[in-house]
Amino acid sequence: ITVILGVVELVQIFGTKLPFLQPYQYDRFLAFWDPFEVSQSAGLQLVNSYYALSRGGLFGVGIGQSVQKTGYLPEPYTDFIISILGEELGLIGVLFVLGLFIFLVLRIYLVAIRTKDPFGSLLCIGIATMFLIQGSINLGGVLGLLPITGVTFPFISYGGSSTLVLTISIGLILNVSALNKMRGQNEKNVK
Repeated sequence: ITVILGVVELVQIFGTKLPFLQPYQYDRFLAFWDPFEVSQSAGLQLVNSYYALSRGGLFGVGIGQSVQKTGYLPEPYTDFIISILGEELGLIGVLFVLGLFIFLVLRIYLVAIRTKDPFGSLLCIGIATMFLIQGSINLGGVLGLLPITGVTFPFISYGGSSTLVLTISIGLILNVSALNKMRGQNEKNVK
């Protein structure tokens, strides 16, 4: 954490004079620190994300009734799909979607705990952690808690390669679970 805070402080002080920081990357930091200051450029997505979330309120404006997805929020079906869900379904809908996501992650961890195969267990832990980190980074960017990075929200955001990797990952989890059940059946038959 100290290293991260040190790098952020360096970026604040020196900006684009740092050799490892491109201008577009510095713009992302500016949008993270004060999105309303740069609302016409780098902060546009985050400001419109805030508008979408606040407009949705507790129960939302209704499915298909989002204003932000009609051109105010660029590419609303990718990184900022949670903002659109927040506007259309409200806080209750977003919490429901996040609850389903957490349930999926916890079930994958449960498969990891129950399997007796060390490789299968580590595979499940790695995939569940990948889902959790990917969802946290996306949600952090949408809420302005993290700089916007372009990471999709698992299974909700549009993205071909992301969806492909996530679907293959779920297939691996199902394979580990099925093998674990088959081993349990074979152990019962032997006894």
